[in-house]
Amino acid sequence: MGLDPYDSCIANKIVDKKQCTIAWYVNDMKISHANQDVVIQIIQDIERKFGKMSLTRGHKHKLLGMDINFKKDCTFTVQM
Repeated sequence: MGLDPYDSCIANKIVDKKQCTIAWYVNDMKISHANQDVVIQIIQDIERKFGKMSLTRGHKHKLLGMDINFKKDCTFTVQM
């Protein structure tokens, strides 16, 4: 994985010809990839090394004190 030159809390890597992004801030982390199986494998790898994590999947997330809701029309809302 290569660190983002603008934000050292973000790493990107091409996996199966698609970008995988991991962002981590304090004790929150976000992993994204077009293929859900890639995300699952990364989570399993991290948990093998560091132990079980609390996970959320789907359209509603809490990250850095924000409530993020991804909508079906490809927009999202953020509340604090």
